[in-house]
Amino acid sequence: MSARKIRDSIRAPLPSPPPGFVWRLCGEASILKPAHWHEREQVSTIHALPVITYTTSPEHWCEEKPFELGLTLHVLSGSRKIAEANARQMVFAYLRPLFDADQKKKGVLLFKRSTNGAFESTVFQFRDNPPGRASRMVLKCIAANTTTDRVHAFTFESPIATWDENWARYGNPMLSKTGVDSALIKSPTHDTRH
Repeated sequence: MSARKIRDSIRAPLPSPPPGFVWRLCGEASILKPAHWHEREQVSTIHALPVITYTTSPEHWCEEKPFELGLTLHVLSGSRKIAEANARQMVFAYLRPLFDADQKKKGVLLFKRSTNGAFESTVFQFRDNPPGRASRMVLKCIAANTTTDRVHAFTFESPIATWDENWARYGNPMLSKTGVDSALIKSPTHDTRH
């Protein structure tokens, strides 16, 4: 089967995107993105694990000047085979640096976990005050699939001053429905007020 037919078969069950949004396929994930936003995708390894990183933002960004508003998706796979850890354990490894960081700078607002079949979801929201940047709100929605041994970590971030507007206009539509491992899943319900 050609790559185009495979992508078409993944897109087929997806609902029509809301006005101003398009579906974007990234590895085994389908996400909504604002049609006018810039995007990048790269493949790398972290501790020998293959990682796909997809990023989208209305801003032009680079490593020296990260975006202030945008979405990042990390797809980690193969942890059971390579690191002898299952997808659920990878979620803890992924979140650990956030918990180990200077907690005086972060205000944790939400931490929720739920299970639905092979998917274990974790939602983590916090305030962050990175040096030289505006204070921001960060929301991470992480889906670990214990059957496929994949972790999909979606991170939406925005300056705190415009969080409510950016969440309503971009974050909620982007994260309210995501397609992961050929299943359309809804992010757990969460209160994003700060």
